Amino acid sequence: MDNPDTTDNSLLSWSLGTLRCAQFFICTGGYIPLCIDILLVGIVGFMSVLFTARVGSLQLTTALLEISRAHGMSEQVSSSTIIAAATSLPVFMVTIITTFFVVSNAGVEIVIGTCIHNLLICIGLTGILHSGTLSRISIVSFIRDSVFYVLAVTLLLVFLIDEQIVLYESLVLVFLYPIYCVTTWLLDRSSMSPHRFSKESISIESSIPSNKQWLQTNPYLRTFISVIILMFLTYVMIDSLTRLGTIFTVPSRIMDLAIIPILTNLSSTIGGIVSAREEASSDMAVGSSFGSNIFSVFLGIGFPWLLKIICGGREIFMAQLPLDIFAIILSCKFFFMTCILILSQFTLKRWSGCILVFMYTVYIVICIVLPAIGG
Repeated sequence: MDNPDTTDNSLLSWSLGTLRCAQFFICTGGYIPLCIDILLVGIVGFMSVLFTARVGSLQLTTALLEISRAHGMSEQVSSSTIIAAATSLPVFMVTIITTFFVVSNAGVEIVIGTCIHNLLICIGLTGILHSGTLSRISIVSFIRDSVFYVLAVTLLLVFLIDEQIVLYESLVLVFLYPIYCVTTWLLDRSSMSPHRFSKESISIESSIPSNKQWLQTNPYLRTFISVIILMFLTYVMIDSLTRLGTIFTVPSRIMDLAIIPILTNLSSTIGGIVSAREEASSDMAVGSSFGSNIFSVFLGIGFPWLLKIICGGREIFMAQLPLDIFAIILSCKFFFMTCILILSQFTLKRWSGCILVFMYTVYIVICIVLPAIGG
């Protein structure tokens, strides 16, 4: 996140020392040689990324799919709400860290990077990997999610204009999320979506002879354990990435807008692809992508802000952000993504997926150029 120093409020700083890096690879304050520090932190970071992706995309997503089937939920509701929220927990954990422990603008920038990543990479890779095998995207669901996504991003940018967050602004963000969930449920009920999980498609045994079998077959317990593990792994991953970014003097904006969103959203990306494949439905990938973004803005940012304002009894002051650039990037990416889906007749095809991934590559280039031009 913020360079050139690592923070004292982290596990790695307590165990390996607080680094102060004046320039590339020249650091002081560590307890061990820098090369060994990099090796240890690199291993810890790699393992945390690997297990975060595995726990979030496989264990958590499959458990939630089982719960959705057990309750007869439609794929549109489950992908846009519970699956999207659960796989967005790494981003939520990041905003908690940057709001209370390592106070900075990094949480906002990471959420903005997450919004772009989910729309382009998750939907794009699903089209590339499963072209021709998925159902058509529901236009009603797409319009619903688009409206709430645009509303979420617009409110976030507007609230940040005066560089401070007050109580009513955080309340607006928090209370809009349950409104989104209820709207999703009501529209699904009124449309009587044919893509609905069947209660008979899953059976949970009433009597399990061993604790190990119960752990493997009970989706509620697996969901709870996965959430706890996911939040801890996210903290370790962010701590490792921050330390490595400090050592290699990576500009904080590149870390926040590109590198951290890519790694923290591995579980969301793989989860969306897995659920789309399992149900042969484009709505699973699209709904999960939009739902993750809506959750990240409304609750991911709104709830930590609300909690801090209530606990501190005062508004939150934010450093200046290039809101005009963020607005242009977010608007352009959403506009082009919508145009591509319209041209592909709301089906995820390989060519449309390739274009979306290419657009994300362009975004990465922009992130690299921004610090060079003082953005």
